[in-house]
Amino acid sequence: MSLNLPGEEIAKERGYSLLSYGSEKQSATYIKDGIWLTLYADSTAELSSMIGIVKLGTDRFEWPHPRFAMFEKQIRSIIENCQ
Repeated sequence: MSLNLPGEEIAKERGYSLLSYGSEKQSATYIKDGIWLTLYADSTAELSSMIGIVKLGTDRFEWPHPRFAMFEKQIRSIIENCQ
């Protein structure tokens, strides 16, 4: 069942599951292996995660982005190196 959220289909294709969505469905946050992908109605996105009490994340970027996999890999690498 689709809720018609920002980036819903492509997030699912990339293995992310819906975590939450903002009021009036202007944003949606998806999660995969401890990484949050927040997609906005204006076709921008952010990636973030937590390492203890430290939030790790990107600035907003255009969505979809051709280097998304690299952004995701860099965050995953930082998380792994801090454990």
